[in-house]
Amino acid sequence: MSKRAIDVLSSVDLICAEDTRHTVKLLRHFNIPMKPLVSHHEHNWSEKVPYLVSQALDGKSLAVVSDAGTPGISDPGRELAAGCAERCVPLHPVPGPSAVVAALSVSGFPGSHFTFMGFFAVKGSERKRQMTEAASHKHTVVFFEAPHRILSTLKELQQVHGMGSRPCVCCREITKLHEEFQRGTVSSCLDWLQSFKGEESEQGERSVRGEFTVLLGPLNLQDGTEGGRSLESETELQEQTEQQLEELRTDGMRRSEAVKLVCEMTGLARGMVYKVALNMKWK
Repeated sequence: MSKRAIDVLSSVDLICAEDTRHTVKLLRHFNIPMKPLVSHHEHNWSEKVPYLVSQALDGKSLAVVSDAGTPGISDPGRELAAGCAERCVPLHPVPGPSAVVAALSVSGFPGSHFTFMGFFAVKGSERKRQMTEAASHKHTVVFFEAPHRILSTLKELQQVHGMGSRPCVCCREITKLHEEFQRGTVSSCLDWLQSFKGEESEQGERSVRGEFTVLLGPLNLQDGTEGGRSLESETELQEQTEQQLEELRTDGMRRSEAVKLVCEMTGLARGMVYKVALNMKWK
């Protein structure tokens, strides 16, 4: 918590909080005078943004607080910022700790060029598309994941283009009290997480406590390997392509759309992907 952040919270007229209960604790901890608090989160932003923008236009000063991250970066705030910008309301960032930058700084992976993907979609073809996209990037990839989905996410990543052997750093509760890091590959990080003892879900999986920031290391292009392993043979590549197409077909996607998506995410030639798709039964 920076001195500037404390000064801003002390001086504004109104505080927009993701969870007012947490923000009250924050204000009390730093002896900040209590201000009017407005709940502002992913479930009510469409209702609150017009009101908050109107307050700003009336001359009120507002501060936006999220629970454990930067507002607008995989946290509430983007829509409010867009609404303010549209009405020419001045905006000023008050930066604090960033899990993305903090994780990159200790990962040992190149950080001059990376892709941040936020949270993957919960399910469906969009989730598969995002994971395939993450696997296709040759540079460092960073994403967030919730404790109840981290195991299934790493399991699914393992199945995309031999991702099990891609270098990986799994950061748990980064910048917080119980900060912890695991380095290795996607597969070894999954093994580490599976060793945690937690509550069992309906699917029979163990839950893991804490918020996660996961980094996928860049592909090694110099020796023609992917995360330290030889690239797949043509037969293996066709089998993986067929598996990707089958998942998209099962999700109800048309053949032409599935072929286009697989080509975009893998960089494979359209002719090769379309040939595989033609040999599959498609409605």
